Amino acid sequence: MDSSDRLSQFANGNVELEEDLRKLVDVGTSEEESLEAFLEVLYNFLSDAGTLTLGMDDFIMSLASTHETHLYLLKQKLPEYPQGV
Repeated sequence: MDSSDRLSQFANGNVELEEDLRKLVDVGTSEEESLEAFLEVLYNFLSDAGTLTLGMDDFIMSLASTHETHLYLLKQKLPEYPQGV
């Protein structure tokens, strides 16, 4: 079965494919949340240690912003996620 057949089945309500998509979105959401938590810990650690340079601050904030966007988009795929989380 090629990808166009799978997309057609999904569009027609194929439950198995919908479950697969939900699993992928759940895993992606979990990983993005873990990365956000790690970036917060890293930022706080470097800041508390007095070793957070402006460049590193910018780099961490840029990563966090990108991954917050990913998380937002993933949560749009599953309406049962509470908004604003």
